[in-house]
Amino acid sequence: MSSPPCCSMMTTSCGLRLGPAAVVREKSVYISHTDSHKFMLRDVIWDVSDVLDVTEQLSAVP
Repeated sequence: MSSPPCCSMMTTSCGLRLGPAAVVREKSVYISHTDSHKFMLRDVIWDVSDVLDVTEQLSAVP
Protein backbone atom coordinates (compact mmCIF):
# COMPACT_ATOMS: atom_id res chain seq x y z
CA MET A 1 0.00 0.00 0.00
CA SER A 2 1.46 3.36 -0.92
CA SER A 3 0.48 6.67 0.57
CA PRO A 4 -0.53 9.69 -1.52
CA PRO A 5 2.42 11.87 -2.61
CA CYS A 6 1.43 14.53 -0.09
CA CYS A 7 1.46 12.08 2.82
CA SER A 8 3.85 9.81 4.65
CA MET A 9 2.82 6.58 6.30
CA MET A 10 3.79 6.07 9.94
CA THR A 11 3.25 2.73 11.66
CA THR A 12 3.16 2.31 15.40
CA SER A 13 2.18 -0.43 17.80
CA CYS A 14 -1.11 1.47 18.15
CA GLY A 15 -1.93 1.47 14.44
CA LEU A 16 -1.29 3.28 11.22
CA ARG A 17 -1.26 7.03 10.68
CA LEU A 18 -0.87 9.27 7.66
CA GLY A 19 0.89 12.58 8.00
CA PRO A 20 1.81 15.45 5.72
CA ALA A 21 5.05 14.72 3.87
CA ALA A 22 6.18 18.29 4.55
CA VAL A 23 6.01 17.66 8.31
CA VAL A 24 7.97 14.42 7.99
CA ARG A 25 10.61 16.16 5.84
CA GLU A 26 10.82 19.04 8.32
CA LYS A 27 11.34 16.68 11.26
CA SER A 28 13.84 14.42 9.44
CA VAL A 29 17.60 14.73 9.67
CA TYR A 30 20.11 13.91 6.95
CA ILE A 31 22.61 11.14 7.74
CA SER A 32 25.61 11.49 5.41
CA HIS A 33 27.10 8.11 6.34
CA THR A 34 24.12 6.30 4.82
CA ASP A 35 23.12 9.08 2.40
CA SER A 36 19.60 8.96 3.80
CA HIS A 37 17.15 10.83 5.97
CA LYS A 38 16.03 9.61 9.40
CA PHE A 39 12.63 10.38 10.89
CA MET A 40 12.22 9.61 14.57
CA LEU A 41 8.56 9.05 15.32
CA ARG A 42 7.79 10.74 18.63
CA ASP A 43 4.45 11.26 20.39
CA VAL A 44 4.48 15.00 19.64
CA ILE A 45 3.69 14.23 15.97
CA TRP A 46 0.15 13.19 16.95
CA ASP A 47 -0.55 16.81 17.91
CA VAL A 48 -0.03 17.96 14.29
CA SER A 49 -3.48 18.80 12.93
CA ASP A 50 -3.09 17.01 9.57
CA VAL A 51 -1.98 13.64 10.97
CA LEU A 52 -4.78 11.12 10.46
CA ASP A 53 -5.34 7.82 12.25
CA VAL A 54 -6.39 5.40 9.49
CA THR A 55 -6.15 2.20 11.52
CA GLU A 56 -9.91 1.64 11.67
CA GLN A 57 -10.44 2.23 7.93
CA LEU A 58 -7.64 -0.17 6.99
CA SER A 59 -8.85 -2.80 9.46
CA ALA A 60 -12.24 -2.76 7.71
CA VAL A 61 -10.71 -3.73 4.34
CA PRO A 62 -11.20 -7.47 3.69
